[in-house]
Amino acid sequence: MKLIENHDAILTETHLNNFIKFKESYGLTDEVISYISYSISKGEKLLRCPESSQKLFEIHEGKECVGEIIITTYEEDPPELDVLIFDEFQGKGYAEKALRKFLDDYCTNYTNIEATIRHKNLKRTCVKHLLEKLGFKFCYNSNDVAVYSKELCNIHKHN
Repeated sequence: MKLIENHDAILTETHLNNFIKFKESYGLTDEVISYISYSISKGEKLLRCPESSQKLFEIHEGKECVGEIIITTYEEDPPELDVLIFDEFQGKGYAEKALRKFLDDYCTNYTNIEATIRHKNLKRTCVKHLLEKLGFKFCYNSNDVAVYSKELCNIHKHN
């Protein structure tokens, strides 16, 4: 497995299909989905990570891009981690393998990191189990999300 940083990642049909299928999990409205769909159909290039505080790493298994990891950094808060495994590749262990590699290889400058799970995420139980397996601890619930955190000082001592 390889993680490849992509500064110019654009939204694709694969993203759109994933967004449509898991719209509530992402907290996307019909208007946003329509805008993305229209833009892609017109050949417009919508950046996957338009914010300078975000970095995207494509997850490659062999010749296939199976998903991506996005890390968003904040001035005062811990960075936030987000993982997307495309629907056709889910359930094959790619998320765990990619997150372990990412935490080992790319998070050496951080003391802790957070991940959130939307309450409407249809796969929240699986995501919760994965985060806990990787050493993340539940912190709190807000209106829309459950927040998990992981201290990275012992990053190489996996469960």
